[in-house]
Amino acid sequence: MLRYVVEASLQGQAETLKERTIGIEAFGRPAAYEPSDDASVRVTASEVRRRLAAHYGASGNAYPIRIVLPVGSYMPQFVRLPAPAAAPTAAAGQPPEAPPAPGVESAPSPGPPAARRHGWVWVLAAGAAVLVLLAAVLLRNRPPAATTPIRAFWAPILSSPNPVLVGGAYVPVYGPKALTPKPVHHLRDLILLPNQFVGGGDLIAAARVAALLARFHHPFRLEMGTQINFGDLRAGPAVLVGYAYTQWREIASGFRYFIATARTPFGITDRGRPTAWNLPRLGADRHTNLDYAIVSRVWDPDTRAMLLEVAGITQYGTAGAAEFVTSAGQLAAALRDAPAGWRGENLQLVLRVRVIAGAPARVRVVAAYYWPRGH
Repeated sequence: MLRYVVEASLQGQAETLKERTIGIEAFGRPAAYEPSDDASVRVTASEVRRRLAAHYGASGNAYPIRIVLPVGSYMPQFVRLPAPAAAPTAAAGQPPEAPPAPGVESAPSPGPPAARRHGWVWVLAAGAAVLVLLAAVLLRNRPPAATTPIRAFWAPILSSPNPVLVGGAYVPVYGPKALTPKPVHHLRDLILLPNQFVGGGDLIAAARVAALLARFHHPFRLEMGTQINFGDLRAGPAVLVGYAYTQWREIASGFRYFIATARTPFGITDRGRPTAWNLPRLGADRHTNLDYAIVSRVWDPDTRAMLLEVAGITQYGTAGAAEFVTSAGQLAAALRDAPAGWRGENLQLVLRVRVIAGAPARVRVVAAYYWPRGH
């Protein structure tokens, strides 16, 4: 926990250090984690404060800069100890200082100006050495940024200097032809309202992806539905949210795993064959307590750019998949058994998303497929 909060603070992300965020990102708690039900973060923070106090108490002035985790906060502070005060010298006409107490050495008298200058050089050199040592302690056992799971997953997208296109899908909706409210009794009273509405889960997913890109300080642009054309996909990396069976289905249909809605029940196919990952009890209102989603990170041969598709059978799966790809803890757990070269390969992950009260709660990987770029 100490390493997590210190690194987040040094990276300028101290404002994200909230109890729920730490529980999910550092402790690997599920997305439905509620701090009121699980005090792990608070208990660990208290233990960190106790151990820091004991460590610094036993080390004396060995550390000129100390890490402090204030009570009631998870934002660490870096406190520089004041330099030891120099012993005052006796002014002319005043009695000399009393001799030091037994066992206590008196400070040497200041030397000539040149000696004092050399002394300051040594002080600065020692201070620099201490700072280097402190940095080594903070970064000990920390893997290089490019090898952490979340950065490795996003590296093929972030490696491009071009802005990342984040695309959200419109949901086709039928509404009454009449502008004045009145009962609808026949299909002829309805009209298709294209390019106007977005699923709530899709909107949350796009916001999560945009927030992650902002956290990585990478430029991005957000577009919706028909505002995106094939040329946009060729201009650089893209993240398509909820596009599995909408206008870009031609791209996703060529992958091993695909969300098929041409037949019931809606579900995920494996090389065109039905699987057990389907929703047989999906109602007409599209509410469900279980969903499936696909995360595809693919170097697309047609666009010649990296494409990340995040899509569920319903909006709940899309929201759960977006939370998965933006969570360091969930990605680390899912990619722990990935093949050695997965960072530079194409991949597809099939996710099982538990839905509670209209929100994704638990996300689990049920299938994974990796293949070389260009194949």
